[in-house]
Amino acid sequence: MNPLLFFTPKKRILEAQDELLKFQLRSEAAKKIGSSLLITPEEVERVKKNNVIVGSAVHPDTNQIIPFYMRLSGFVVFNFPLVFAVLFVKNQTPVFNATMQWVNQTYNAGMNYGNRNASSTYTTADLGRGYCGAVAVSVSIALFTRTIFAGQLSRLKGSKLVIANAFLSYTAGALAGASNLVLMRQKELKDGITVHNQDGTVEYGKSTAAGKKAIMETAFSRVILPLPVLFFPAIG
Repeated sequence: MNPLLFFTPKKRILEAQDELLKFQLRSEAAKKIGSSLLITPEEVERVKKNNVIVGSAVHPDTNQIIPFYMRLSGFVVFNFPLVFAVLFVKNQTPVFNATMQWVNQTYNAGMNYGNRNASSTYTTADLGRGYCGAVAVSVSIALFTRTIFAGQLSRLKGSKLVIANAFLSYTAGALAGASNLVLMRQKELKDGITVHNQDGTVEYGKSTAAGKKAIMETAFSRVILPLPVLFFPAIG
């Protein structure tokens, strides 16, 4: 989630991957001969840093670099314009908020796809249905909440209006974000995900229970993530 990692160049990501692979090979070679791998404190820090870089930019299932606009480290970066729009644009209309939600959930759909569990295969039709459903839910929530509270919002001014806008935008964004995730990754709920042992060396097969657990926990995170982006700045 660290936005600074978003600016890591591709060359450094590939370098980190290569160094981690070499470190892994050294570790395995040491184990085979019954020896311990001794490394300097500087090498320890380098390995830790490489792990963070790879973890933020490389898909754990495919080992492919995730497109920059789909990485979790870009969440704050891409949401900055949205935050300014929903907090400080005056006389917001339901159509304006619905448009903002469409933009936001289009980005979220890409992020959810980029960080999916790759053991479940998705067709173009699967992605299309998920995206359309996610956008429909987000736009509907935005239109509904703004229409219902339009009278109350028209009487607010200053900091109270900013907080009210932030609360409604957070509510719509959080609910839509969780719905977006479930709809975009519904194949994992239906077909399950592949389960491995702790070391990742033994594959036990697919589990629908594991798929459901992973989706529900990640959906909860989508409710928490918008707080520092959409709500806390308004209170501050």
